[in-house]
Amino acid sequence: TNLFPPPKEGHKWCPCCFKELPLDEFHDNVNRNGNKTKRSACKPCNLKQQREARKNKNAIEFMRFQSGLG
Repeated sequence: TNLFPPPKEGHKWCPCCFKELPLDEFHDNVNRNGNKTKRSACKPCNLKQQREARKNKNAIEFMRFQSGLG
């Protein structure tokens, strides 16, 4: 489905923050053949997701340590 209108030349929509941003605001994905594509989420949204995941992982590890399982 097309949820967003077509982006301007050299821009892309971020599905997380719903902003149209220049392509340099997105990280590159490189497959094993060396082909580059852009990630779906922009750099600030990706950073936010990574911080949340790290925080949740640390909380789980702390709970295991407290209960004597780790």
